[in-house]
Amino acid sequence: MECRDVACNVSTFQTSLKKYILFFLIFSAFNSFFPFLSEAAIERDPQLDSLVNLLNHAPEDTSTVYILDNIAFELLGKNMDKAIEYAHKALLLSEKLDFIKGTGLSYRRLGSIYYMHNNYTKALDAYISAIPVFLKLNDKKQLSDCYFSAGIINYLQANYEKSLEYYLEAMKLQESYNDKEGLHSIYNNIGLIYHSQQNYNMALKYYFKSLEIAEEKANNKGIGTSYNNIGEIYRELKKYDKALEYYYKSLNIKMKENNLEGLALTYSNIGSIYSYKGDYDTAFSYLMKCMDIREKLGDKYGIATAYNTIGNFYIQANKKNAAKEYLTRAYLLGKNLGIPEIIKDAAKGLSQIYSSLYNYQKAYEYQAIFQSMNDSIYRAENIKKLTQAEMQYEFDRQLKEQEFEQQRKQLVQQEKINRQRILNIFLITVVILLSLLSFSIYSNFRSIKKFTNQLNEHRINILQQKEELELKNQLIKQQADRLEIINLELERLSIVASHTDNAIIITDEAGNFIWVNNSFSRMFEYSLEQIVEKNPNICSPSTPDYIKQLIQKCIELKETVSYEYLASTRTGKEIWVNVTLTPILDKNSNIINLVAIDSDITELKNAEEKIRQQRDILQYQQKEITDSIKYALRIQQAILPNLEKCFITDVCDETFIDHFVLFKPKDIVSGDFYYIYKSHNWSVFAVADCTGHGVPGAFMSMLGIAFLNEIIGKSHISQVSQILDELREKIIITLQQKGMSDSASTSSDSWATAVKDGMDIALCAIDNNSNMMQFAGANNPLYIITPDLQGHHNKVSSPGAGNTADSGDLAGQALLKEIRADNMPVAIYENMKPFTNHTLLLHKGDSLYLFSDGLADQFGGPKGKKFKIRQFREFLINNHSKTMSEQKEILNNTIEQWMSFINSVSGQKYEQTDDITVIGIKI
Repeated sequence: MECRDVACNVSTFQTSLKKYILFFLIFSAFNSFFPFLSEAAIERDPQLDSLVNLLNHAPEDTSTVYILDNIAFELLGKNMDKAIEYAHKALLLSEKLDFIKGTGLSYRRLGSIYYMHNNYTKALDAYISAIPVFLKLNDKKQLSDCYFSAGIINYLQANYEKSLEYYLEAMKLQESYNDKEGLHSIYNNIGLIYHSQQNYNMALKYYFKSLEIAEEKANNKGIGTSYNNIGEIYRELKKYDKALEYYYKSLNIKMKENNLEGLALTYSNIGSIYSYKGDYDTAFSYLMKCMDIREKLGDKYGIATAYNTIGNFYIQANKKNAAKEYLTRAYLLGKNLGIPEIIKDAAKGLSQIYSSLYNYQKAYEYQAIFQSMNDSIYRAENIKKLTQAEMQYEFDRQLKEQEFEQQRKQLVQQEKINRQRILNIFLITVVILLSLLSFSIYSNFRSIKKFTNQLNEHRINILQQKEELELKNQLIKQQADRLEIINLELERLSIVASHTDNAIIITDEAGNFIWVNNSFSRMFEYSLEQIVEKNPNICSPSTPDYIKQLIQKCIELKETVSYEYLASTRTGKEIWVNVTLTPILDKNSNIINLVAIDSDITELKNAEEKIRQQRDILQYQQKEITDSIKYALRIQQAILPNLEKCFITDVCDETFIDHFVLFKPKDIVSGDFYYIYKSHNWSVFAVADCTGHGVPGAFMSMLGIAFLNEIIGKSHISQVSQILDELREKIIITLQQKGMSDSASTSSDSWATAVKDGMDIALCAIDNNSNMMQFAGANNPLYIITPDLQGHHNKVSSPGAGNTADSGDLAGQALLKEIRADNMPVAIYENMKPFTNHTLLLHKGDSLYLFSDGLADQFGGPKGKKFKIRQFREFLINNHSKTMSEQKEILNNTIEQWMSFINSVSGQKYEQTDDITVIGIKI
């Protein structure tokens, strides 16, 4: 997944509290309790202490709302849950006081907190709740920020159409008060939307518009963001040198600004370029720089993006296991965050890896996930709606400019009229004064004055009529110009509609057909005249009821609806059609037309049917395999000794009645097995770990049990080491294992690669009369715990030195003795030699423990590490005095609790990694 810089403007708000400080300082000596705040719940710092002091003495008025909001702001990044709590308190108090501004600010604060908490759904709800509040207050700045934040969240959720709508609303507001910085961020993020839709020309257009504003305002952070995103476009166009040029420009600026988040993005992008160019060492160094910063910042979205980038790097470097690990992490984290872009890229890489590993079922599953995510993000309907949204925005803007120009001209004309009226009044006044003067002086000129007044009035009326005619002519000309512009726009839209692959239908307000485009005729094989003749209305008698209800909903609620149906063409061909029906409204919100856009989705429906059929086949095959494995389980259970009765009825007398067997297979069947057998006066016990687990390991375990029965059944076996020697010989012969050829390498690595089938085993035999025990082991040791150091010691006899190790708690009078096994498996091996036979005398109270490596290798715990053998030894020493049944229960609970911790990568409990088998026997 490519790394792009998203311009975030989730701003915080602060309100001055100076007028309240003097009042509250008077009461600072009283350490009274305020029910809104528990000081123990927040981290101590001077700023919080000051706010706490104010809150403890604040009246329940609007000032308390601001204090609660400031506490929520100070808790950001320290205690997110408490930050949410105080923001909610501010909201509730604002609603109680009917404090409208406080309500809006509290919703904005909650949106910011949830956004930082990666809870995008609640963050979006909060911002949308704030929008009507700031609309009511006519607060353009806060309203613009809410629209912008809602746009960011919809972009992260791959809802690009809705994201663009919010950005355009924010753009209108910012243009109205000339917010250059805000426009820089919006242009950048609109570019990201077109980038995501692979419309690289439009993306470059907006990225360069964003860069122009950033350079004008000397905004270094914004310049670095724009350089990074422009480099991304050139990377998409495979112009790698041009992309590197812009990435390094971005890198230089971000290093000067110490912009860690921006540096992580650019490091990742530079690493991707070097990976494409085949310079994997340089690529890996940059990708690791990116990962280090992401983990320091705790940025889950950035970490998921980095996992995807590193996973794709390992694919190119042909390191499949490493690629699978990182892409799996990205996929799980992307699902946890609910980000389709991350899920899509991870699924695509995992499908490629599993295909190369011949695991076609997994490859198919991830390919289906990738296709689903890809269709939802890049479907043609998204691109169409984005284009329509921008065209509508441009049309509205031009319309507003024309209305503004018309209003300006009307004001100018009105000013001319007013000036003329003032002049006329002045002239009339002068005439009246002169007339009065003339009347007083020349009474004989009354008739002349009357005639003059009449003449002037007539002249004024003529002038007024002339001006009214000129004004009407200007209005008519403006309307004609506007109609010409609208006709031009309609002509352009008609050209677009005629050349699109989608069928477009225009009806009147009642749904009667008016116009169809050429694509309609190609799709349904009807002309306008033919479809009107067949059925003149969009609702025909054969139209299903659910579609009629949707059409009625569109008309009544005046909102867009979508539906799918199986249609028949004129020649009888059946096609699946997706319909989007949109009402066109006049300025009074009355429907004047209905526009239907039909898309042929027959191929998509056919593909869905094929996928369903293939899914059913896979489910059937999976059931068949699972049933076979369960049958193998019944066979394996029949061969293994009974867990409850084996020690008492089949093998041992009361000497060994206190015992336990902890047997926990990883899968349905197990690669571990335990073995118990009685031969003459000897009781034989064994725990073996075969190569692999599941079905392969189970086959090997049944083979091992059969060979042991055959070997131990012979009467001439006198040492348990001979049993292992013969067992190894039978496995080598049966599995046709051979050593390396003369020309092959004889290194241990080569042998480890060549030998894959065999087992590790701990085998002991106890003389039921004398308590003398023999032990031989292949990689698996034997533990003996002696409870009393001063009473006795086990004497171990073996051909070589260094085969035992003691540990324990002297104060507790307990000693754990390890009888070490030979460092080789029961299989062909580089340096094979006879197995060592250990002989020792057991005493009453001694405890014996045989086990496989599954317990020590189990991942879990608070840090996600292995259980390890050291912890197992401590467990045995601490619990050896308990009964064996109690030890089994405690050990089982301990390992289950160890696995119950949450895996930080998958977000789930740890799975069992291997088969686990432990036998405990107390003498």
